[in-house]
Amino acid sequence: MDAPASPNSGNPNPQYRTAAIDAFLAGLSPWELIYLRSHFRDGRPKVGGLASFEDLPAELVCITATEHLRLEDVLNCRRVSRAWRAAWDCEAVCSALCRYFFPGLVEIHAEDQEQASARDLFLQEAEQFLRRRHGNPLQKSFIVWDDAWSSEVFRNNRPEGDDEDAPQSNILAPPQSHQSLPVVYGDGKVAWRPSNTRIIIDDLRTRQRQICSFSQFYLSGLILNLESVTKDLLVLVAKGGNTVHVWHLNLEEWRRITLPARFSACYAEAERAVFVTAESHVVSWNWGGKALDLGAKEEANLGVLKNSWSHNPPSIIWHPIRRSTLFISFVYHHIGAHICNREVHVLKYEDGKPVKRFTEIITCFAETDLSLTNMSVWLTSTRCQKMNSHGLYLMATVCLEYPPTSTFSSEIRNCRPVAVASVAFNVLTEAFVQRHYLNANGNPTEHFHRSEEVAMAVLSDNWRSAWGDQLILIGQRRCDPCTRWFQVDYHSSQAESSGPGPDISERQSEVNHYIDPSERGDVFCDSGFMVFTTTIGMLVWAFCDVPELPVLQSSATCP
Repeated sequence: MDAPASPNSGNPNPQYRTAAIDAFLAGLSPWELIYLRSHFRDGRPKVGGLASFEDLPAELVCITATEHLRLEDVLNCRRVSRAWRAAWDCEAVCSALCRYFFPGLVEIHAEDQEQASARDLFLQEAEQFLRRRHGNPLQKSFIVWDDAWSSEVFRNNRPEGDDEDAPQSNILAPPQSHQSLPVVYGDGKVAWRPSNTRIIIDDLRTRQRQICSFSQFYLSGLILNLESVTKDLLVLVAKGGNTVHVWHLNLEEWRRITLPARFSACYAEAERAVFVTAESHVVSWNWGGKALDLGAKEEANLGVLKNSWSHNPPSIIWHPIRRSTLFISFVYHHIGAHICNREVHVLKYEDGKPVKRFTEIITCFAETDLSLTNMSVWLTSTRCQKMNSHGLYLMATVCLEYPPTSTFSSEIRNCRPVAVASVAFNVLTEAFVQRHYLNANGNPTEHFHRSEEVAMAVLSDNWRSAWGDQLILIGQRRCDPCTRWFQVDYHSSQAESSGPGPDISERQSEVNHYIDPSERGDVFCDSGFMVFTTTIGMLVWAFCDVPELPVLQSSATCP
């Protein structure tokens, strides 16, 4: 049989040419193969007619990322070569990556005169996002409650004229028991009330302590509940009443606001606050200004179908850039001919007037393999919680499927495992986001030890907190000893279906190890910290650069 002719013999058949090349390579000596390989590595043979990745236009690079790659894959692609990095660092590509992976990120920096490039925005946000996703804080510390004037962790300047050697007992009353300690969190500050006459505000960013004394209210017979803290304000509410007392942390001055009905909820940010009453009045207020009833209850009912109702008061979302803009959300149930819809209505207000309405039908479990006639879905509306630093807010969670014939008293043990989903709204892109979640171990549903635990978790007011792509469920003291982590189900996303979601079960186990079920409190999340409170102290995870905190003790010595 004759040997194949040279690849340049002119035969256009690709199979023939491939066979000729194989025969040519088979006849080369080892030295000649090494010589040929070095030439290809140096790029001496010029290949024409084929485009490499770096030759692709920005539009095709964006399509590659959004339709086929996870966030981790994009970052790995940047490490392939300098040419690939240059292709990914194109401003148009990075802007598209920001809008896809982090909606609202470009918008929140659009008015910044010293705006960083889209590349820097994307890389910085991706680093923070993945650090949170995998549960790798920069610092971890357990801080025991200590209401001394200055503690081992937090420092406080003594009042002017006080002798440094003077006893501290003349400044603070003896501490009471910290059982069921009221704690709130905001902007890196933890406010907690050790007694009925004072509140301690500990700043995790500066390790400074501030003390608010309100003994004058207590002596007059007024009991104040701790409701909210921001970088500027501390909000207290008369127990069971309609009066709100606000203390400015920097000016150390008080303001009093009288509401049209009994207080229900407070949404505070910086020097502004919105108060919601038990009758769904929405009152906007800011320091130095007057209170304004927005009339949101009447406005919300204008666009609601018949046979619809809302069990919970409205929730408030602040616009992160425009101080005159806020959003009010209502969650409605609607009974039709053969269906029961659940809808989220969001009203946009500018300068105290409604300007736009957004509506979303909740379809989190519409594609489940269970027949809608054989199951019910529990929807739990919640206080709007900030989920990231670029405009996303959690408004409701959807959980618990079980046969409609079952009852809490008799057949609840036959309910199906919990499936968790969330409904959120981005105030910068003005778009809804619905998500499915997996537990930290990667299972599609979270199995509780007993069905009663499902009911208690779903019906609890403060059972969840969220940040980024994580949803944290606080175990109930009496029946559920665990705090559970949920991750977004990336297999339900086309762009993130190429690999498994992160496994942070080790971090979940660590939290449950350090926090005894009988001492568990709440969990708070923001861009800088995760704070898990207990009756004896708080477990702090720091994801930002802050003064060094005490190192987390080993399990043998942990309180």
